[in-house]
Amino acid sequence: MQKQLHFNKPQLRSMMIGAPVEIAVMGRGTGKSEGILATKSSKCYFGTMPRGTGVILGATYNQILTRTLPAMVAGWERLGYVNNHHYVIGKKPTEKWMKMWKWKGPYRPPFSFQYFVSWWNGSGAHMVSQDRQGSSNGITIDWIIGDEAKLLNAEKFRTELLPANRGILPEFSNNPYHHGITLTTDMPVGTAGRWILDYSDKLNDIRSKGQTHKETINQIWKIQVVRYQLNFLLKKEERSTFEKELRKQIAVLDAEINELRKDLLYYHEASTLENIHALGIEYIKQQLRDTTPFQFDTQ
Repeated sequence: MQKQLHFNKPQLRSMMIGAPVEIAVMGRGTGKSEGILATKSSKCYFGTMPRGTGVILGATYNQILTRTLPAMVAGWERLGYVNNHHYVIGKKPTEKWMKMWKWKGPYRPPFSFQYFVSWWNGSGAHMVSQDRQGSSNGITIDWIIGDEAKLLNAEKFRTELLPANRGILPEFSNNPYHHGITLTTDMPVGTAGRWILDYSDKLNDIRSKGQTHKETINQIWKIQVVRYQLNFLLKKEERSTFEKELRKQIAVLDAEINELRKDLLYYHEASTLENIHALGIEYIKQQLRDTTPFQFDTQ
């Protein structure tokens, strides 16, 4: 029996576009960690790069361990991944667990598993904090995700972590998500977080294929509409003479989308109202009552 999952519009946009580099500026309560980071990490980064290694980034370890990671765990479990079964956090996997999954571990395993997430297919992620000097020193990674990005130090991000996102594994050479970056945050206030908003200007940059990022995003949307229609037909035509042909057409579209995703940047914003069906109107009323107009507008 298939389990039905609900995602709000910003989360669905993230999944449909599936850009390797994604910057999501979204209001509080929109499911950034649970709906975007958990899905992106499990399906795109962990999922498509077995034995690869990434980073879960935070301004502090307290932020990662008390806010970001618990929400991601909730998102993973919603998708069917169970803690201590499909993945292990903060400890070396047991011999029994490794034997169960025939686990070979990452191509570049950590020296310590204290701040590491081990995934069932051999991939994993370092938990890296900017308040711990040198926590990213010496690591070579294949992707980066991070929540509350407005709290990150832009200079440290560019000079300490980005150079580590240099994995050169030939196994991932055609994977659009290799060297991917996904950052989520609510609206930055002041100049410190301005660098996050600057990503929106890059949407009009010309890519290697002669299109802007924005044009490529629109093209992916159009292909996804056709793919959805074919998939709808496939459900009606299962076990018929048309099934094989429909699957072939869907595979062609998937390959085309995958090619368009290479080096793609997707910047998007969303209001908390996008998730009002889950949060409820009383939450919005409470925030209106208990915060200043400026705080309400930015958060």
